[in-house]
Amino acid sequence: MLEGSGSTNRSGVRVEVLGDRGTKKSSPILATATESVPKKVPPIHPPTCLCFPSDFYPDHVYVTIIDTSLRLEHRGKLNDELKRADAVV
Repeated sequence: MLEGSGSTNRSGVRVEVLGDRGTKKSSPILATATESVPKKVPPIHPPTCLCFPSDFYPDHVYVTIIDTSLRLEHRGKLNDELKRADAVV
């Protein structure tokens, strides 16, 4: 997706969402992606691409939101995802 560190010609931005368990990180991710309030939310939402209309974002830069888990058994994956992130929330 990204064409190199420091490049201004990007086709995608990765945003990692961090927070303690039970802080409802997945809810706003799912609500933004579906434009509705979810009734049932998975514990960790899969990576979600927010594809905005071209009149909203004419450069066609896609935003991928990565939901994360701070559980010990997911620590290796978390570290890998953080290395690939363009932003962390």
